[in-house]
Amino acid sequence: MHRPNNLLFAAALALLSAGALAADAREAQIPLSAGVALEPAHRAHVISPLNRRFQVDLSRAAWFVAEPAKVKVLLPAEERALLAARAAEQASASGQDGGLDGADSSLATPRAPDATVYFPFDGATALDLSPATALIPRVTQGLGLRLTGHADSQGSDLYNLRLSERRARAVSKVFLGAGISADRLEIEGRGERDLIDLADGAKNRRVEIRLVGGEAK
Repeated sequence: MHRPNNLLFAAALALLSAGALAADAREAQIPLSAGVALEPAHRAHVISPLNRRFQVDLSRAAWFVAEPAKVKVLLPAEERALLAARAAEQASASGQDGGLDGADSSLATPRAPDATVYFPFDGATALDLSPATALIPRVTQGLGLRLTGHADSQGSDLYNLRLSERRARAVSKVFLGAGISADRLEIEGRGERDLIDLADGAKNRRVEIRLVGGEAK
C-alpha cells in the first residue's frame, strides 16, 4: 500500500484550512476620510494603521429621517396659545381688540350639550348611562352625534387626553348598540382642556353629547 508523503499531506490540509478561512472572511476597505464607529470588542478584527480613529465626530454627524409628518396633539397650554393667536388675527381683521373675545363664538362658547354622562375618578365606566339612552329616540335620520370626552385636572395632560377619549368611546357603545351607524358618530377626547368647575372635579369627568345636523364626519 502506498502511503502519502507526510509533507504533502500537511500542505494540503493547510491549503484547505486557508481556503475555508478565506471563504468565511469579510473584508471592507473604508477611506481614511470616512467617519467610522466601532465597538471596542471588534477592534482586534480590524487591520488598520495604529493612528486610525474609529469614533465618529458627533459634531459633524447628520441624521436623515424619511418619515411622513404626523398630526400633533396639542397640550392645553398650546391650544390656548393657538386660540389666542386666532382671536388676535380675527380681531385685527375686523378692527377689534385682540383676545379671546374676538374669537369665533363656536370656539369660545360651544353650544350647550343635549345630554351629559358623568364618570368616576380615573374611570371610563359611566356612573349613569340613562342620559345617553334617553337621547336615542331623538337621533332621527339625517342627524349625527358628537361625543366629547373630558377629564379633571388630576394627572398628566397626555393621560387625561387618552382617558377622555376612552370615556367618549364608552358612551358611543350605547348608540352603536341601538343600531346607530358608526359614521354618524363623531368621537373626541378633550382631556382637561375645558374644565367647567375648578372646585369640583366630578363635574369635569364627563362626556358631552350633542346632536349635529347631517352625518358627523
